[in-house]
Amino acid sequence: MKTKFAWTTILIVVIIVAGICFNRQRSQTSSGGDSPSTNDLLRQTVHTESGQPIVHSRPISTSFGPDVTNLITNQSNNSQIANIVDVYSAQLHQPITFFGRVVDQHNTAIVGAHVKFIWTHLVNPETSYETNILTDIYGGFSLQGRVGATLSVQVSATNYYAMQNASLKTFSYSKTFFQQPFQPDPANPVVFRLRKKGLGNALITSGSGMLPDFSPRLPRDGTPVKIDLLQQQIADSGQISISQLKPELKEWKQVQQWGFKMTIPDGGFIEENDEFPFEAPATGYQPTVEFQFQQGQPDWATRVKKDYYIKFGSPPKFGHLHVVTAIDIDDVRLTYQINPDGTQNLEPQ
Repeated sequence: MKTKFAWTTILIVVIIVAGICFNRQRSQTSSGGDSPSTNDLLRQTVHTESGQPIVHSRPISTSFGPDVTNLITNQSNNSQIANIVDVYSAQLHQPITFFGRVVDQHNTAIVGAHVKFIWTHLVNPETSYETNILTDIYGGFSLQGRVGATLSVQVSATNYYAMQNASLKTFSYSKTFFQQPFQPDPANPVVFRLRKKGLGNALITSGSGMLPDFSPRLPRDGTPVKIDLLQQQIADSGQISISQLKPELKEWKQVQQWGFKMTIPDGGFIEENDEFPFEAPATGYQPTVEFQFQQGQPDWATRVKKDYYIKFGSPPKFGHLHVVTAIDIDDVRLTYQINPDGTQNLEPQ
């Protein structure tokens, strides 16, 4: 038993010694010399005050040549890091000046529009500040005397719609790899457009609240079904006829073709992509819209999503229709607004 214990002890000692030697050799290989002692490492500690790197001035013995070399190297690295920090800090401290103008869809100045500025804090870029001003009699506004990296500008006005991609814009005052900094020009202010609200109508809609659409389930074998848009139901008196030819749900991934068709016999459809579909055309309607999709063809799709102006009845009524369907669903999702008084005005109240 004693012999076994003695050999076990010797083996443990050998493993510990081997581990120490290995660690020492690895440290020398990575640092190019002997590893400095704890005191030497303390003498190489770098501190910062006000963002500037400072090295301890306590002398280091000349007998530790590798330590002095490492210290010089550290100073060089710290200087490079400090330069990077200075450059980055300077990018966050750019002067912010901005000139803008707010107009309506007819380029008429909007007086008293609300303008919100949001800019990055010059010390902590994760913090932002904001302020609000009003436009002058020319629709103009400006911001000066601020410092930061980016500026966001948002405009709004009572009785105006915010137009897409125009009521909120962000400007960078820092140079990046991808773009040059924004250059303000008082002679050419950035233009923001809003649309003035008109007289709205009490429109008939496809739904309300959380369910704005009407989604009837239709046969998948191509049988046409009539939809009464005014009553939001399937009925023989419906103004629009819809049919679809789709595979069984369990087979749709393997299908090679499918189709979808809509018809308004006494009116029709005009496809639209207007931001504000408030004015339906008087003429130009096509009675049928049909989609036929064939696997492998350039227009192959598994989903249809379209917007149309629609016209039906006598005397005619006008509306706007948003339709969505797909190869893997039974229903057709219809979202629409119809003016019951027969005019082409589709702006809601």
